[in-house]
Amino acid sequence: MSVEKQQLEARRWLRQADDDLEASRALEVAGKYAQAAFFAQQAGEKALKAVWLALDADPWGRPGPAGSGDAIHSQRCVRPPARRSPGPR
Repeated sequence: MSVEKQQLEARRWLRQADDDLEASRALEVAGKYAQAAFFAQQAGEKALKAVWLALDADPWGRPGPAGSGDAIHSQRCVRPPARRSPGPR
């Protein structure tokens, strides 16, 4: 995908994320908390996809071509910090 198309696609995902966030806020005002949470979560996912696309990365996790300079893919190899054992109760 060309850089221009990728940037357009990133903007499209971000507009959809904004729409979902607006819907989430309206649902929260209406007292529909589960539905509001769902749309808020969707907004977050779509905004992250927009970021991935804007950074020329693949939000769906497919490896890029060798030497593509896609630093985000290498970040997935980082291990989370070790869990601490719970203290006394």
